[in-house]
Amino acid sequence: MECNIVCSFFPNKKSMRPELLKQIKKFVKEGLVVLGPTPEYSPSLVNYPTADREVQKMASELWAHSSYGKGKVFSEKYSLADVFAAVALSPDCKISDGAPISFIHRTTDEGDIYFLSNQSNDFTSFKATFRVSGKQPELWNPLTNEIRILPEYTEANSSITIPLQLESCESTFIIFRIAEEKTVTGKNYPQPYVLLPSILRGR
Repeated sequence: MECNIVCSFFPNKKSMRPELLKQIKKFVKEGLVVLGPTPEYSPSLVNYPTADREVQKMASELWAHSSYGKGKVFSEKYSLADVFAAVALSPDCKISDGAPISFIHRTTDEGDIYFLSNQSNDFTSFKATFRVSGKQPELWNPLTNEIRILPEYTEANSSITIPLQLESCESTFIIFRIAEEKTVTGKNYPQPYVLLPSILRGR
């Protein structure tokens, strides 16, 4: 799924060069979404104090209202969740029940690659909702090189939710690279069983 919303998150500083703020103002007018504190002065002494007045004037135009042109500007009092809600954008990856899972996401020509890592020393079972749609999720185990389809998942609102589990400090890849296969059934984590050697059968 392609997303046409571009967000920019500023560091917690009150300074910004007027040249940079002028470009940001242009991008916001064209649709950029900004989250960060209101700039109050230029960090440089070049063209002081005119540069400070330019920063304050442009900042007041941008931060005075939540919308500017096609874009939006949020001060530091807002959270990232507030911004996502305001622009109707779901998180890239949402982990249920506060599970201690960290992730990174990379998109390639072949598909979407998510790396999930259990940050605790305990086994954890959780649901992960990925901002992906129309593709079959796969599990790639980086230790065993195992690759298998995850048949248990639900798709809604352009996202896919998958029940997952990770052992203590375990990590895994969740890959979305092929069209979903409706015929695939089973469990994401089937219970293992032991095959008895043929010489023991019938005893």
